Amino acid sequence: RRAPRLCDAAFLQNHVIDAVLAKVLDDAGFDGTDLVDRTQAHAVKQRLIQATRRALAAGGIGAPRLAG
Repeated sequence: RRAPRLCDAAFLQNHVIDAVLAKVLDDAGFDGTDLVDRTQAHAVKQRLIQATRRALAAGGIGAPRLAG
Protein backbone atom coordinates (compact mmCIF):
# COMPACT_ATOMS: atom_id res chain seq x y z
CA ARG A 1 0.00 0.00 0.00
CA ARG A 2 1.26 3.48 -0.89
CA ALA A 3 2.06 5.96 1.86
CA PRO A 4 -0.16 9.06 2.05
CA ARG A 5 1.07 11.87 -0.20
CA LEU A 6 2.34 14.10 2.58
CA CYS A 7 4.33 11.32 4.26
CA ASP A 8 5.57 10.07 0.91
CA ALA A 9 6.87 13.49 -0.07
CA ALA A 10 8.32 14.25 3.33
CA PHE A 11 10.15 11.01 3.97
CA LEU A 12 10.80 9.44 0.59
CA GLN A 13 11.30 12.37 -1.75
CA ASN A 14 12.58 15.10 0.62
CA HIS A 15 10.17 17.72 -0.74
CA VAL A 16 9.59 20.95 1.11
CA ILE A 17 6.89 20.05 3.65
CA ASP A 18 5.07 23.41 3.55
CA ALA A 19 4.56 23.23 -0.22
CA VAL A 20 3.35 19.64 -0.07
CA LEU A 21 1.02 20.37 2.85
CA ALA A 22 -0.38 23.42 1.02
CA LYS A 23 -1.06 21.25 -2.05
CA VAL A 24 -2.80 18.56 0.02
CA LEU A 25 -4.97 21.24 1.66
CA ASP A 26 -5.70 22.85 -1.72
CA ASP A 27 -6.77 19.46 -3.09
CA ALA A 28 -9.13 19.11 -0.13
CA GLY A 29 -10.81 22.43 -0.98
CA PHE A 30 -8.96 24.72 1.43
CA ASP A 31 -6.65 27.67 0.79
CA GLY A 32 -3.53 25.68 1.62
CA THR A 33 -1.03 28.51 1.23
CA ASP A 34 -3.00 30.76 3.57
CA LEU A 35 -3.41 28.03 6.18
CA VAL A 36 0.27 27.10 6.11
CA ASP A 37 1.28 30.78 6.28
CA ARG A 38 -0.97 31.37 9.30
CA THR A 39 0.66 28.49 11.18
CA GLN A 40 3.82 30.58 11.35
CA ALA A 41 2.27 33.08 13.79
CA HIS A 42 3.56 32.58 17.36
CA ALA A 43 0.07 32.31 18.89
CA VAL A 44 -0.95 29.68 16.34
CA LYS A 45 2.27 27.71 16.89
CA GLN A 46 1.54 27.64 20.62
CA ARG A 47 -2.00 26.36 20.02
CA LEU A 48 -0.67 23.65 17.69
CA ILE A 49 1.94 22.60 20.26
CA GLN A 50 -0.69 22.36 22.99
CA ALA A 51 -3.10 20.43 20.75
CA THR A 52 -0.32 18.01 19.81
CA ARG A 53 0.54 17.47 23.49
CA ARG A 54 -3.11 16.74 24.29
CA ALA A 55 -3.38 14.32 21.36
CA LEU A 56 -0.20 12.51 22.39
CA ALA A 57 -1.38 12.25 25.99
CA ALA A 58 -4.69 10.78 24.81
CA GLY A 59 -2.97 8.33 22.46
CA GLY A 60 -4.36 10.13 19.43
CA ILE A 61 -1.09 10.03 17.54
CA GLY A 62 0.81 6.82 17.04
CA ALA A 63 0.21 3.84 19.25
CA PRO A 64 -2.29 4.30 22.06
CA ARG A 65 -0.82 4.53 25.51
CA LEU A 66 -1.97 1.69 27.69
CA ALA A 67 -2.91 2.36 31.29
CA GLY A 68 -0.96 0.65 34.05
